[in-house]
Amino acid sequence: MLYGCENLSLTQGKERICRVSECRLPRRIFVPKWEEITLTWRRLRKEELNYLYFSTNIIWVLKSRRIGWAGNVARMGERIGVHRVLVGIL
Repeated sequence: MLYGCENLSLTQGKERICRVSECRLPRRIFVPKWEEITLTWRRLRKEELNYLYFSTNIIWVLKSRRIGWAGNVARMGERIGVHRVLVGIL
């Protein structure tokens, strides 16, 4: 999900998709739990998932990577095309 995120324009719709997938992926990774008492399968609760898998906010990670990429481009020379586009010199 983070591949190429430095160039991604983050709209509200894409933010929502990222947040939904951030909540959905741990549920797929950590399969349902077998209950010994009722002899049935049950989905893990949100607290149990947070205990098993803690991650930072995906939107925060995306924005911090974009800022880091902009810093790298700003340190490039003025003759590099990417630097010219970032600064606005054509």
